[in-house]
Formats: sequence, C-alpha cells, structure tokens
Amino acid sequence: MPIFARRLAAHRAAFMLTLCAAAASAGVATAEERNWTFSVGADYSQGDYGSGQDTDIISVPLSASYGSARWRVGVTLPYVSVEGAPGVVPGSTGAIGGGGPLSSVTNPLLGPTGPSGTGILAPEISEQGFGDATLEFSVTSYIADDGARVTVLAAARLPTGDEERSLGAGEMVLSLAAGGSYPIGEAATIYGAVGYSNATESGDDGVFVSAGAEGRIRGGVLIGASADWSQARIADAPERSQVTFYSAFDLSSKVRLGAYVLAGLSESAPDAGAGFRLVLH
Repeated sequence: MPIFARRLAAHRAAFMLTLCAAAASAGVATAEERNWTFSVGADYSQGDYGSGQDTDIISVPLSASYGSARWRVGVTLPYVSVEGAPGVVPGSTGAIGGGGPLSSVTNPLLGPTGPSGTGILAPEISEQGFGDATLEFSVTSYIADDGARVTVLAAARLPTGDEERSLGAGEMVLSLAAGGSYPIGEAATIYGAVGYSNATESGDDGVFVSAGAEGRIRGGVLIGASADWSQARIADAPERSQVTFYSAFDLSSKVRLGAYVLAGLSESAPDAGAGFRLVLH
C-alpha cells in the first residue's frame, strides 16, 4: 500500500442525497412494486487528510439500482481525478439504496490505512481514471405504520481502480451496517446507523457511526444535516469526523436534484467539500 494510502469518504455526504431520493420513490411504491433508479453527479473535496500535503479530489459517480421498498441491489462506478499527495484514494459514491438510513453508509468513513505524521512530502501526482466500484444490497426488515423503519445493508468495494495511480484501494473492502429512521410529525425524520468495515487483504477494520435529521419545507424541498464518525483503523492514526448539510427537491415526478456541502472536524477528514446528484427513478 502507498505510504499515505487512505480509503477516503470525502464524498460521504452524497449518500444523504441517496437517502432523500430513494425515500421519495419508496414512499409511493408498495413492498411488492419494483423499480430502477439511475443517477449521475459530481463531488469535490479538498484537504491534506493528515498527510501534510493538500489534495483535490473530483469524482463523477455513475449508479444504477433495482428493487422495491423492502430490498434493493445497486452498483456504482466513479470516474475520479486526484491531484496532490500520492496514495490518497477517493471513495466511490452513488445514488443507490432502499430508502432507509443505510443508503448513506455504503462507503463509510474508514479512516487512514497508512502511516501518518511522517513529515516527508512525496512528489505530487495528477491522475484521472475509473476508481473502485461498489456493490451493495439492502433489506428493510421492518416498516411501521407511522413510517419508522429498520434497515440492514451489506456492501463490497471492489479493487477496480489502479492502486499505483492512487485511483483505487488495491483490495476489497467489505461493510455491514444497520440503522433506523423515525418520523417526527408529518414533515421531519431523525435517523442513525452503525456499522463495521474490513479490508480483506490488509485486515484493516473499523467501526463507523452516522446520525442526522431532515425535514420538508415549503414546495416539497427537503433539507437535512448529518454528523459522521469513524474509528481509526491503524495504530496512531487519527479518527475521522465530519458534518454535512444537504437539500433536495423534485424536478418532476421521476427526476430529483440534490446538493450538499461538508466540513471536516478532524485532521484526517477533508477540509471542505461539495457536490450534487441528479436521480431518475
């Protein structure tokens, strides 16, 4: 693994847009009805991620999923651009999920996977290409009459990106998470999730936690905020935390647009980031 290797979730907030889009489509479908969802977007993040060198990451994720209000299977393949420190690996993101809180944690905040604080600056790189693909499968095991739900999600990040060019992690990363959401009145929802990830070759692993709230305002516009934390995955590595603010609204009965901004709260998180998603369902 590169000396500054990190499986970043700089674009973690994009999954909040997934949650909004999937929940909207799930709300008008019965458990037996099935549908396709497609999305495209763009993510940008900037920071040194604890490496001592600023790195800019741009990702254009392409996603597709199929399922119902009870289950969903999906795939995401991002095209990424990395400029800065070698070994800072972007995470893949996309608008896939079953309308539950776990739509937001397919690529959790896994934290750094290489030594930090070396004080040695490596030559900067500028690379573009396809990154790591992600497969995920979610099952909503419980949906109450008031809309409360419990969801379990399993995901696999596949090493399709070129590790030597800092476009991929170079190994498979498996994640398992569970979470729930609970409506507050007719226009607001609180949600949370906890999960675990493991890199199959290096053995790096860690726990991650996400919690947030969202609500609908005039004109059907949805706004929300979330906070995310992940355990350090290797000795002496910093833990990762960040906050995200997002909004989404329907352009039509089948097209949804969302956007977000994020801010890092720890050294290994991005300093700042922003992005959008266009979702067809």
